[in-house]
Amino acid sequence: MDKFLAIFAVALGAVYSDFSSGDKVGGILFPFLFVAGMAYLFWFKGLVAIILGSAAAYHSDITSTSILQSILFPLFIVICFLYLLIWLHAVGLFDNDCLGSSDGDGGFMDCDGGGCGD
Repeated sequence: MDKFLAIFAVALGAVYSDFSSGDKVGGILFPFLFVAGMAYLFWFKGLVAIILGSAAAYHSDITSTSILQSILFPLFIVICFLYLLIWLHAVGLFDNDCLGSSDGDGGFMDCDGGGCGD
């Protein structure tokens, strides 16, 4: 139920946030709901990786002559994405047992709808 409320808060914040608004509900409350919901769902480290990766994606430009915008920002996006995958696996939210795990005799485990290696 807590995750449902957090997802609902993220959805409300994403839809109704208006940073250019002068009122307190659209300019402060809904962005706060969005950030608080994301912080609950992804904890602090995951939220930081999402924010930094999003900022790098916003400012990157492959066709730019700047090394920062054309090479470093896209590389940083990949690093943030890989960090999120490692972080999700570490907290148990992403299980990649079906992706390349060996069954000991050189072959790979068969994955069916019931789970891996069952």
